[in-house]
Amino acid sequence: MPQLPVGFNSADNAHTIGLNERGTLDALCQQGLVHKKGKEILVTGDELLARAMVARRHVIWVMTIETWLNESR
Repeated sequence: MPQLPVGFNSADNAHTIGLNERGTLDALCQQGLVHKKGKEILVTGDELLARAMVARRHVIWVMTIETWLNESR
């Protein structure tokens, strides 16, 4: 499963984060990944790890946290 860095501080109340931050975009390019609706990804930030689902909201790609994978949260 692909793993991407994200800024969890930018999550909204629905646990959704835009996949348009510089570090996330760089990681996508380095791994040769493309956005695809319904794709499962691992997202990391600081000491947090979560499983998320990719979706399209309005005109940007986002991911929604499905499950936290560590006890830090």
